[in-house]
Amino acid sequence: MQPRAIDVLPPNYIPALIQNLRGSTIAIGGATGFVGTALVQFLNELADSTGETFRLITLSRATPLEVKSRAIDHYHFIGDRAAFLDACLRLNVSHYFHFATPTTAARGSGDFAATRDSTISLLEQMITLGKTLGRLRILNASSGAVYGSKSLSTPLRLGSPFSTQSLDDSTLENYIQIKRESESLLTSAAGKEITGTNARLFAFMGPGLPLNAHYAIGNFIADAVCSRSILVRQPLTMRGYLPREQMAAQIAISLLVLNDPLIHIASASVHTLQFYAEIIGRVSRLPVELRDEGVASYYAGEAWPFGDWPIKGGLDSYLERWYLHEKIRSG
Repeated sequence: MQPRAIDVLPPNYIPALIQNLRGSTIAIGGATGFVGTALVQFLNELADSTGETFRLITLSRATPLEVKSRAIDHYHFIGDRAAFLDACLRLNVSHYFHFATPTTAARGSGDFAATRDSTISLLEQMITLGKTLGRLRILNASSGAVYGSKSLSTPLRLGSPFSTQSLDDSTLENYIQIKRESESLLTSAAGKEITGTNARLFAFMGPGLPLNAHYAIGNFIADAVCSRSILVRQPLTMRGYLPREQMAAQIAISLLVLNDPLIHIASASVHTLQFYAEIIGRVSRLPVELRDEGVASYYAGEAWPFGDWPIKGGLDSYLERWYLHEKIRSG
């Protein structure tokens, strides 16, 4: 069993989280993606653990969403942005998590116009709504991809300059452009009525991560689930993977407790892809196949302001639980 998000919370954050959650009205755009579902699960667990009541308004493209906690008064809208915005206004929304962006390339952001509309237009509408209400706290889920080239050999700092080097990938370039535009939009809007946090999200792991996309660690889990050799195409590539439960907790804290204009949701522990693959090989008892294809890269952000947030039980135990979860789910 994977750890509950509530169980990974450091005790010093819990009182402030409860205080700011109590009686609030929280909206989530893009609530059924990997990040959105992890946050909804965290809020469910927080409500059940504390008994605090609050409203939750969620929007998705085409996917239903169930919230099981009786402490949450939930309203979900499928593809109806107008109804979502009306509910936010009518129910006096206090906090908004903006996850309404398809992720890169193979996962649906090839349509630049549609991606920009779901990202920028909805964010603009929520900012306007906040000004109408007279206050709104917004967290915009940006990405470590805004920095551009991933060839740096040290974690990306908050103040690291954006790369102007072409990535030779027009879809990814479009995605970066949209993310940078969303950051600029929220930063410009921040003031008396709007409190804005741009959260740059890096690399994650855990249940719900697509296993058939380009997420290297997800590919390793997929190989293990299918009982085949775990293929590592770039063994020396460096990544820092943050568990989804910690990701959700840090995102919630960033909006509900902190008031920083720019943060990094990232792991402080960075390892080679070979390192991760060999752990999965041990827990699944499958061989690891190393190939040297392409140029190794480095992609990690300074984990600020959370720093080193240890994985409960250790990385080996976490990856084993994730592998077993996917193995059982696959039947």
